[in-house]
Amino acid sequence: MISNHLSDFSQLKNMKKWKTLDSKLVLDEKFMKVKKERVKTSDGTEISWIYIDSKDAVAVVPVTPEGKVIAIRQYRHTIRDFALEVPAGLTAPGERPEHCARREVSEETGYKTDELVKLGELYEAYSQNNRKMHVFLARVSSKGKKNLDRGGGLFEEIETVEMPFEKILSEITRSTTSAIFPAALFMLKQRIEEGEVGI
Repeated sequence: MISNHLSDFSQLKNMKKWKTLDSKLVLDEKFMKVKKERVKTSDGTEISWIYIDSKDAVAVVPVTPEGKVIAIRQYRHTIRDFALEVPAGLTAPGERPEHCARREVSEETGYKTDELVKLGELYEAYSQNNRKMHVFLARVSSKGKKNLDRGGGLFEEIETVEMPFEKILSEITRSTTSAIFPAALFMLKQRIEEGEVGI
């Protein structure tokens, strides 16, 4: 947990968690649930807080036997632009993150995952939602057909691109991307530099 790493910071010793006084579900859609809560802050002030209540999700950095990173490019209507990303998605009810990671790689790239390595966890945008992202390295092979979601309120149009690791690190500084992609690559880079994994 992050709090363990920050335990030596004296300025955090007197902080207290907020108390939830009331919680209501104000939007209930297949891919989004929004809650509105009344909370008491550490100084006793009562305020309203609205956030997206989310299931856990995964982000996966697929790497080919040749050491190339597989990225995906897709249209994101929220920002009215195309974005460079890694395969990612929400876990299904009761689904383990490892299973979800294999499924997302297969659906979005067509590749079969031979090995998964957990790189870490992060929160996507915790001021707006509570979604925990489980980040993996996937060693992949035997490319097949993609199985994109064409229904159920979601429409995926995805192109895949394969690049050497150093080139993809450079590319993300010049492309529209989510915060998850560079964070996942940083996690992988750190593990490589520490000698824990190789690509």
